[in-house]
Amino acid sequence: MLGIASPELALAYVLCIAASVLCIIYGIVKWNDSGPLTEELRDLDQWAPEGEGK
Repeated sequence: MLGIASPELALAYVLCIAASVLCIIYGIVKWNDSGPLTEELRDLDQWAPEGEGK
């Protein structure tokens, strides 16, 4: 398989590549996900004294 004599080693290579592809896909899907932290910071900025926010 893939020119590698040991099937365990070939499996390790294939799993590493698959994990990398999954990480890239996850990163693309979550690229602009602001999440709850941004909402919390927006609320804190609303209560900040003049001149300290934005």
